[in-house]
Amino acid sequence: RSQSRPSLHQARGGESPTKPSWAQHPPSLPPPPTRRSMGCQADKPGEASVDRSTESVEAELQRVRTERDELSDRMKRQEKVQEAILHTCEELEAGYMATKRQHQELRSELRRVCQERDDATRKPGAAQEAEDQGLCADAPKFFPPGR
Repeated sequence: RSQSRPSLHQARGGESPTKPSWAQHPPSLPPPPTRRSMGCQADKPGEASVDRSTESVEAELQRVRTERDELSDRMKRQEKVQEAILHTCEELEAGYMATKRQHQELRSELRRVCQERDDATRKPGAAQEAEDQGLCADAPKFFPPGR
């Protein structure tokens, strides 16, 4: 093309025709990633603090995991204890109900025996009337009504 026409570099005030201005003064770029920023082991003495920080985070993570496992074990033990307590309560309740039934049966039996005794004492010539009266008179003391 025409040589009388100046090149771009010459038109800008006579800068070097071999290097454009942006190549002579490149813009500042962020530094390339380092091994440290990528989580690698330190390759320089100044990066050792990052490794120690990583180690402390890993140690904390391990501590938290251990604590979680211990809590999980404790919860499992507590569940077993709760099941044992529930089982014991059920056994106690069953025992209480059996005792209550037995108590009611004994009261009924005592009433029946006292009634038979009363019937026998009304007949002429019944033996040991006073002794029998004492036994049945004490019955409310041993078996209060309503229990």
